[in-house]
Amino acid sequence: MAVLARNYAPNVKAVYALSVSDYAQNIGESFAACIDKSVTAIPANRLMIVNGVSDTIFGGQQPMENVSGYTCPSGSVQCWSPDGNGAGWYNVQNSEVKDGLADHCYFMVANTQSDCAGVGDPGWLPPAANNWSLKTNLDWLATLGAKRVFSPTEY
Repeated sequence: MAVLARNYAPNVKAVYALSVSDYAQNIGESFAACIDKSVTAIPANRLMIVNGVSDTIFGGQQPMENVSGYTCPSGSVQCWSPDGNGAGWYNVQNSEVKDGLADHCYFMVANTQSDCAGVGDPGWLPPAANNWSLKTNLDWLATLGAKRVFSPTEY
């Protein structure tokens, strides 16, 4: 939904998307018509996608390339915007996560693909500063003028 947000809310300035692609392998369903770069309003240099290399739902380099708009050599772990602003995509490797499986819920330890239960992976949680870490990507969003708008009604 975050990748589509700017299509409906022009005030969305940048997106950090976790575990997303244009094809759901588990059900054999393509989402290309609604989420590929050609149909989304968020500029490529304002989109960061982070997926796990062993994600059996949204995994794969090609689907990330389709959504992000950035193409790199086959087998790449990361692919960055040519303007150097930090946008692009990153494919978390199994060796980078504590439980050894960078799956759909790569940011969790002792999780299952179906429910993402567990505790946060130390490589993702602050203060970790990997290219796929939460703090790194939230800091990137902040450089693009992203800010949280608080609701007075808590909804």
